[in-house]
Amino acid sequence: MKYFHQYKNGLRLVHHYVPTVRSVAFGISVGTGSAYETEENNGISHFLEHMMFKGTKKRTAFEIVREFESVGAQTNAFTSKHMTCYYFVSLDENAEYCAEILSDMFFNASFPKEEVERERAVILEEISEADDEPEDIVFEQLASVYFAEHPLARPILGSRENVKKITADDLRAYRAETYSAGNVVISIVGNIKKEDATRLADKYFTPNFTGKKVAKKTLVPAPGRGGAKGSVKDIEQVHIAFAFPGVSQADPRRPAVLVLNSAFGSGMSSRLFQKIREKYGLAYTVYSYPTFYPNEGEFSVYTSTNKQNFEATKTAIIDEIKLLIEGGLTETEVECAKNQIKASFVFSQESTSALMRMHSKEAFLRNACFDLDMYLNEINKLDKDSVNAVIADIFDFDRMAVSHVMSEN
Repeated sequence: MKYFHQYKNGLRLVHHYVPTVRSVAFGISVGTGSAYETEENNGISHFLEHMMFKGTKKRTAFEIVREFESVGAQTNAFTSKHMTCYYFVSLDENAEYCAEILSDMFFNASFPKEEVERERAVILEEISEADDEPEDIVFEQLASVYFAEHPLARPILGSRENVKKITADDLRAYRAETYSAGNVVISIVGNIKKEDATRLADKYFTPNFTGKKVAKKTLVPAPGRGGAKGSVKDIEQVHIAFAFPGVSQADPRRPAVLVLNSAFGSGMSSRLFQKIREKYGLAYTVYSYPTFYPNEGEFSVYTSTNKQNFEATKTAIIDEIKLLIEGGLTETEVECAKNQIKASFVFSQESTSALMRMHSKEAFLRNACFDLDMYLNEINKLDKDSVNAVIADIFDFDRMAVSHVMSEN
């Protein structure tokens, strides 16, 4: 049983009762992330996410995590381009206990000066860790080329320069600007009935929002553009990534893009895997994936190989794309991919935390609960022609961006 409710202050509540489990996943998501930041404060959404765990007037940072873990609950958070989510997964019997802690964190984070400085150092280490990962570097470069001056080009972690100068007052101001009721979704999934989920939302969250309503920033669509960028790092392999135009979250072509991706570059039977790895032996890892944003999308391809095979691998991927454009997918490939996508949707229903995130995204997108049957029906309606029709929309070589990371020698 699923339930969606929007309060007068704009706060949205999604509930999904799953009586076959003994857990509850409880998330509070805010519609902000690096895409809504400026060049000057890029990284502040992620910094704020860290600081929400660092103490309130009632609890220290250690007491927050100790109280969650004392009842076996798991708690965490993440920041993306468009959303910041704080959540816990607990035994059903401890849901209210954990909801009170999450509420205290969300509304009463105090940003002690010593914790701000300590977490600043932690985030700088996180940036350094990302800088040691060539796969992270190649995708950050790719975004900077493909999205150019658009906010989507900015890294979620922000720059070192910005992280070094963000203050507690900056964090408070940004929270006041973005963490308003109309920009928040509460998603509760698991062995908890509707009346109990509503009671927790009404007791610990709904009354704690101020009356201030903040208009969400409107992002202009990112056109996406071609180009190339490379960097040098002392590593064994060359890491290569391509970006092509995609479709938005609400685009009716989205199901077709999912099926196209599955057949082309997701899974061991996909064309990329079979050709680049199995036939030519050029790479261990090769895959593609679509990213769906509110106003636009991106279709990416990634692989890594040794330096001697750099050009051959790039050529092989481009040739495979050209072959796809010329001949399309076969009916057998489309049917196999459809089954893969449907299975993926169904399997995700077995995780309360995955369901919680899916419901949150759907509430932001459609003001509704995630509807598995609707998505399965959209996939079922697709045929070979409808999937092949999106190939030319995706693989536009005039708008192809390429990124690579390799050693100097």
